[in-house]
Amino acid sequence: MREVLLPLIQQAYVRVFESTRGEDPENWTFIGKQEFGPFAPFQLPSGFTMVQEAFVQDMVIPFFKTDKTQIPFGFLVEGEKYFVLVFRGTVAPVEWINNGFFLQRDFRCDGVEEGLELKVHGGFLDMFKMVRTTLKPGIEQLEKANKPLVITGHSLGSAIAQMAALWLAKYDPEVVTFGGPRVGSPDFVKHYNSTIRKSTRVVNGFDPVPALPPKLVLEKGKEIYKHTKTEQNIYAGIKKLEGWKQITDPDVLYSHLPTTYLKALQNALHDLESSQDGTINRLSSAEEAPD
Repeated sequence: MREVLLPLIQQAYVRVFESTRGEDPENWTFIGKQEFGPFAPFQLPSGFTMVQEAFVQDMVIPFFKTDKTQIPFGFLVEGEKYFVLVFRGTVAPVEWINNGFFLQRDFRCDGVEEGLELKVHGGFLDMFKMVRTTLKPGIEQLEKANKPLVITGHSLGSAIAQMAALWLAKYDPEVVTFGGPRVGSPDFVKHYNSTIRKSTRVVNGFDPVPALPPKLVLEKGKEIYKHTKTEQNIYAGIKKLEGWKQITDPDVLYSHLPTTYLKALQNALHDLESSQDGTINRLSSAEEAPD
């Protein structure tokens, strides 16, 4: 199953570039053309059919040429044995802007233990609410079909995937994300970890994004941001981030791209075979990504 998750994520990126910049990859951004152009045109992997697309609301930004009012952010697809809910990472201006709204806000969901205050990244929460609204018609299909649900995402999509998992917790989803940032508070993590039985964060040790947002330890020693379970480390890239001045270095950013994760996972396939209970055998596990 997991071998198809990154190809699905790649197609989510293809979908947004085709929607906002046309079907010719020559008209896409440099990263869009180089990273996702080879996988165009948009086409779901064999055996999957589209159930529902997810969208975020566009905003008018100079030099971002699109007449779309909604931007594709992912999709729910159905395979022979399971559904997969897929979210891509940051592309559109509205997403970059929301990434900067790191002040936390309340996250509401069912079944929260008394005394817990679930708080998440405010910008991620706004994105999730837009996505949730557009997905609701497709979620009805989960009620009708007796199939497992897998939720996956890359980068920003990883954060949205974790919030979506709590929204859809009654379907007992399995969550597998790639290169995701921290999403919320220790109380959010506690509730998530106790609610979502199978959850894996695949993290490239050279990728700077999982170290964001910073933990931001308060005076009383309580962290504002923390990672959810369970981290699986892989290592692939050209250069490791040694200081935040390198954040725009192309060789550092390469470590965050989906293709880098896909190659690393393919190289480590023998360590990623499913165990008897259906979860991934970890190369190494930890509560926190390297800072």
